[in-house]
Amino acid sequence: MPATQPTGIALPTLFRDPKTRVGGEFFLYYNFGQAYEYGSIGVDEAGDPTYRAEFNCAGNASLPASGFAVVRALVPLNAEVESTWSVDTADAKLPAFAPPGASAELGLTIAVPTALNVDVTGAAPGDSVDVMVLPNPANDVLICYDQGINVEIGDENKAIGRKFSPVDHYVRQRPNNQLTIGDLLVSSLEGIAALRNRTVTLIGKYYPNGGAAVGEIYYWTNVRLNIPMNVGEDPNDSVKLNGTGSFSKYLAFTLPRA
Repeated sequence: MPATQPTGIALPTLFRDPKTRVGGEFFLYYNFGQAYEYGSIGVDEAGDPTYRAEFNCAGNASLPASGFAVVRALVPLNAEVESTWSVDTADAKLPAFAPPGASAELGLTIAVPTALNVDVTGAAPGDSVDVMVLPNPANDVLICYDQGINVEIGDENKAIGRKFSPVDHYVRQRPNNQLTIGDLLVSSLEGIAALRNRTVTLIGKYYPNGGAAVGEIYYWTNVRLNIPMNVGEDPNDSVKLNGTGSFSKYLAFTLPRA
């Protein structure tokens, strides 16, 4: 049976290339639109869905003008089979044992999630997903001369010891998510220079073998960068920018093995 596509609504249909990746296949984009979080769907001990709304206190409190809805694994899923997550008439599937960040499209528009219109099949008790809206891909802007990106998802695991045992169990803690982007300066209006002190969404896409078809898509939400400039003493050196900052959520759209 072919693997379920996680994209194909607003994002391009993915294909799976089993080879390892190289940096030349990776393209980095930014989008001035911001992600919006509806809330989270979880599964209780009886296998029934529960919904928790996300209340924005000081961040983006309104839906983007255009975009698309997704589900994102909030925790490591324990379901041994593919799980289906539904909001009203829209649904998305995540693979068995999906890691945090694994994502799939719901639709261009969805009904506002409530305790009455969400549903889950195939999931295990404790499994949970975020329901989010990502900005319109038509507004993605390529960072033409990026010099690589380094993403550090902070440690989410706090070890709890007991007596002489160093680890009795683990609990989740808030991570410190950081990223660093290198870029060559063109002007203050292009590349990462245009992102200074602005909250944006970053998007990474792999094009296997340098082709035109996309193999995997990444999103980093709620990004804001500090962007110092480095002008070398060698007159032949390129002027470089090195943006450093934080992000909130990481999403990965990946076609699993069949």
